[in-house]
This record gives sequence, structure tokens and C-alpha cells, in this order.
Amino acid sequence: MSDLTGTGGGGHRGRLVLLVAGVAACIAVVIGTGLEWGRLLVNGRLVVAEGGLSLWQGIVALVAAAVAAAAMGVLVASGRGRPAAAVGLMAGAVVTAVTLQAVAWLVSRPGDIAEQVKAGAESIPLQGYVVPAIRSVVGPGAWITFIGGVALVLVGLLGLVLPAWRGRQRGRGARAGRLASGP
Repeated sequence: MSDLTGTGGGGHRGRLVLLVAGVAACIAVVIGTGLEWGRLLVNGRLVVAEGGLSLWQGIVALVAAAVAAAAMGVLVASGRGRPAAAVGLMAGAVVTAVTLQAVAWLVSRPGDIAEQVKAGAESIPLQGYVVPAIRSVVGPGAWITFIGGVALVLVGLLGLVLPAWRGRQRGRGARAGRLASGP
């Protein structure tokens, strides 16, 4: 018997694979939010280390991953594979978007700080003041969270597309009857 036993979500085995892959991606997001997302270095010395949970983006990613894992588990247990895939797709999109926004902020932060220092130095009568070298480094936590978000998007897309494609290949898709009878 095939995995496509009229469930619309790929059968029991297909839904279980969807759940395992989705939860693995959510675990990657949770691990990434607990790690360091960025460092601010002035003249090569560490000034600030930003953890994922010290930024609002990390908290949003953590909540999205936790809600997605719980919702996917409930939906898969109730035999609803496509809604579980849709939840994974939406949560992955949220995680990916907020992580990219955090990385963009971490990368542009040194320029913003240098401008603030220059503006402050102009009000103080210091002759020849040079703004120190300010550098920001994106840490591994942001990249792990980003990869987990992209993986969650892929799991959601595959969970939505593969069952429909397989159904069409076997003549059970939504348009199978129309394709067989002609235009």
C-alpha cells in the first residue's frame, strides 16, 4: 500500500518524516538562539557580545520555533500533514526574516557607532581626535538560527508540494481527472 492513502498529507510515514524534519529544524533554531549572535570589537578588543536571547530577534525566533514544533506535533498526530507543513513554512519564514534583520543590524552597527562618536567628538574641543577602529563580527548563533529557519521553510515547502505531486503522478491529484479527459 502506498503512503498516499487519502490523507492529503502524504500518509502516516510521510507525516512522520515531516514532523521529524520540522522538529530537527526547530531544534537548530533553539540552539542558535542560545549562542552568541555577534561581537563588537574596538581596536581589536571585545566590548560587547550579543547573545541571541539578548536581542528581540532571537526571542521572536525562539518563540516561532517553539510554537511551530508544538503545532506541527499536534497537527501530525491528528493526521493533518498539509496544515503542519504550512505552519512550518510560516514559522521558517518568520525565523529567516528576523535573523536576516539581526545580521544586517549587526553588520551596520559599527558605522552607526562611529557616526555617534564623531558627532560627540565635535562638541568636545579635542584637536586631532581619531575615531578608533570599530568592527562587528556575526557569531555562529545567528548563522545556525538562519540555517534552521531556511530548513524549516524547505520542510514546509516539501510538505506542501510533494504529496500533491505524488498524487498527480499516480493519477490521484486534484487535476488528474481534468488532465485525463483533456482540456
